[in-house]
Amino acid sequence: MTMKFLLSVLFSLVAISASAQELMCPTSITTNQSAASFPDGFETLMTARKVLKNGLNEVQIYPGRFEDGVTGIYDEIEEGADGIDILRYRLDKDTSYTLQCGYFGTDVVVLRALKPGLTRCDVKHDRRYVLSISCT
Repeated sequence: MTMKFLLSVLFSLVAISASAQELMCPTSITTNQSAASFPDGFETLMTARKVLKNGLNEVQIYPGRFEDGVTGIYDEIEEGADGIDILRYRLDKDTSYTLQCGYFGTDVVVLRALKPGLTRCDVKHDRRYVLSISCT
């Protein structure tokens, strides 16, 4: 392979990465775990795993804001033979959308508005984690 080709691929990956970063959920979040209450006669034992790193395992895209209470359903699923599937959302460019990111082992979710004018988002995932989010 030539150096020109390798640089071309590298710059393409950086460009793709930069545009995906704008819409990407954090790949993980850190949460604190503790017992809010427990029955009489019991006590809690907090281990070294009190602070957990939770990986991204769910993405939802829905019209409007979270407070509107509208849920989003993907329009199509492309099932891969390798266990990697793509959930495809078709978006109306004149509608605002919210991206919701959910994490394994916690009920904590993070939200953000998607930029206006998008018409499609693909969410690629395996059986456990979200691998990528690509919106155009």
